[in-house]
Amino acid sequence: LVTDFTSFMQYIENKAWNWEHQALVRARAVAGDDQSISVYEGFRSEFLQRDRDIAEVRNEVIEMRQKMKDSLDKSSDEVFDLKQGSGGIVDIEFMMQFLVLAYANQFPRLAEYTDNVRILEAVSESGLLSTEDVESLTQAYKVYRSKYHRVALANEKPLISSECYQVERASVIKVWKQLMLEA
Repeated sequence: LVTDFTSFMQYIENKAWNWEHQALVRARAVAGDDQSISVYEGFRSEFLQRDRDIAEVRNEVIEMRQKMKDSLDKSSDEVFDLKQGSGGIVDIEFMMQFLVLAYANQFPRLAEYTDNVRILEAVSESGLLSTEDVESLTQAYKVYRSKYHRVALANEKPLISSECYQVERASVIKVWKQLMLEA
């Protein structure tokens, strides 16, 4: 990002779309002096902890997820797309982004981390999902990421047999339906 910080803050606050707010959940400073990093982290934390209309955030996250599935999911009857497929990596990431945007005002620890595993830990501490659901999402995420890294290192596409990871996929889909569709 090459812009002055004031312009960045104004953009995020006034012009950014919800998917850009979702990206802020995962964004972290990787360069800059201590003061710049501190200002950025303070802004990020404060912005993520703002009170939002939960139904509106949910609808926008669902809409963006569907757009991504429609254009990026390469799953078929024979293969499962680890990242974009239903019950895959992005479903977990989007649920965590939703929970941060919707509930960090009540549970500030949700906005503390940028990685999904620690966000899941904060979700567990907040009680927003059951311990069982958090454990199944964490396990699925770790399994998927491990396989995703292996296929990336082998310069292969993240498409695996649709017979693989049935339990993980089912648990992610179950939580997605409960959290995002039945709420």
